[in-house]
Amino acid sequence: TVIRKPAPWFSLPAYIFYFLLLAGGVYFIFRYVNDKEKLKMQLYLENVEKDKKEQIHNAQLRFFTNISHDFRTPLSLIIAALERLRQDGLKEYYYRILNGNAQRLLNLVNELMDFRTIQNGKMKLELQPLNINEEVKEIAADFIDYAQQREIKFDIHLDHRISSEIYIDKSIIEKVVMNLLNNAFKYTRVGGYITIETRSADNEFVSKHENSYSITGNSGVSKMFYVIVSDTGVGISKESIASVFERFYKVNTVNMDSHLGTGIGLALVKSLVLLHKGNISIFSEREKGTDMIVGFPADKNIFDESDFLKTQEIEQNNNVETDNDTASLDIDNLEEKVLLPDRKKILLAEDNEDLRMLIAEALSREYEVIQAADGLEASILIKSKDVDLIISDIMMPHKDGVALCSEVKSDINTSHIPFILLTAKTSLESKIEGVDSGADMYFEKPIDFNYLKLSIQNIFKHQQDLKEYYAKNYFADSSELSSNEEDNKFLRNFIGFIEEHIDESEMDVGLIASQLSMSRSKLYTKVKKLTGRSIVEFVLSYRLRKAAKLIIEENMSMKEIMLQIGIESQPYFTNSFKKEFGETPTSFASKYRKKK
Repeated sequence: TVIRKPAPWFSLPAYIFYFLLLAGGVYFIFRYVNDKEKLKMQLYLENVEKDKKEQIHNAQLRFFTNISHDFRTPLSLIIAALERLRQDGLKEYYYRILNGNAQRLLNLVNELMDFRTIQNGKMKLELQPLNINEEVKEIAADFIDYAQQREIKFDIHLDHRISSEIYIDKSIIEKVVMNLLNNAFKYTRVGGYITIETRSADNEFVSKHENSYSITGNSGVSKMFYVIVSDTGVGISKESIASVFERFYKVNTVNMDSHLGTGIGLALVKSLVLLHKGNISIFSEREKGTDMIVGFPADKNIFDESDFLKTQEIEQNNNVETDNDTASLDIDNLEEKVLLPDRKKILLAEDNEDLRMLIAEALSREYEVIQAADGLEASILIKSKDVDLIISDIMMPHKDGVALCSEVKSDINTSHIPFILLTAKTSLESKIEGVDSGADMYFEKPIDFNYLKLSIQNIFKHQQDLKEYYAKNYFADSSELSSNEEDNKFLRNFIGFIEEHIDESEMDVGLIASQLSMSRSKLYTKVKKLTGRSIVEFVLSYRLRKAAKLIIEENMSMKEIMLQIGIESQPYFTNSFKKEFGETPTSFASKYRKKK
């Protein structure tokens, strides 16, 4: 008999093998899917944690920034009151203590706001040629007295092989050096030793400390110079050294933890150095001291064209520094001048009563100051008072300074009034917002009253110079009398009406006001402020300038010219022309027609 056995692949062992293979496949697929889901969940949780940390960080920054804004106004009051006390005979010793601590608080506030600006990517480089040795020497000199008070030996070493003209951001080098020195003094005990030095790339610095950490912003830069701050302070352990540049990190110390600080000093230094395409290294040992080495590029070619300050901006910065240095002297000279019987009127809008009173008091000797507690009150006063300049805080209840400025500059009746904004906000976007509103100047708190007085004086002087230029230059364009679009538009319409009716001997002021949609009083004020002349005087001047142009450019008789400009009396025309140009029409014609 033939026994037919099943094929091996149909046997029981085969089925067991198939089952195990299938079960293994299902297991591995399940495990793969499960691991993938776990990985996705892990990534999701990491992203959630990261977002949560970022939200907390942003909340911290927003909190600190808002606090900073609130701090700047009382700090302005403290510093301003100190200046007055100093002038009234406050002893220099007490002034130095009070002013030093007020400035220290202000620097902390500025540090917070700078850090927020960098984090938002709003800070831009402003490179200009500087002598780095002189800059470091000047900053370090401010710490000499402090070192003596703390009984700390403080030395400054400068490497004169560094070029005397290196392109660098002045603000950044100041903030970096100030923060490094502040940190060194903060953690160095009485009797310690601190040095600051500059070094060229040829003069390599070798630290004696074992622990180190470095951050490089641009590894491709070969030509560098260095600023090094060394101290014999508490030092940093190997475990902590990589964390010192993290935001809100502070070195844990037993006896030094009471120092006033924000915990973002070195984080700010790192951000500033990286923005400047530099690098920073730290060498330290616990209880032995710390070496901070900051490297900046010495080659200007690695920067973009937009990173450089324009020549005009550099000159303006130098002029501002000169103005600040000579402000007190200039103000004294101003006070010696004979005041005009018609004092300029300044409207001051500031919601902080103490600061408003201080500013008003500082300006009241030279100007008549009208005060408003907020933007809404100021807006009402502008409609009822004839003011020559407006000073306004930005952050005010009911109506802020930017809205007030936009309202003033967009109204044809008031667009000629110069506007100065005061603010505790230091961010670039706030400044742009202020400029976009039409503000003529932008002052950050705390306010230097001497500099404010000089700036106001320069605004009025510029207005007067424009009027005198127009009066002396016979054929100057009248649009040069204005500095904004609304005033240009007004002058075009005003002069357009005069030109259209110039051959009429009588020009009705009421008709002009009606044509320009203004009251007679507002029209008179507007023309007077812009030109320095009454409406009748300006119209006559325009007729005579038109006559002078016709004398030079056209072969017309004096009678025909008089008909063209709407003057009927020959003696009146001759006398008025001579008063305007210093010579008779006939003499003027013989002189300028020959030149033609």
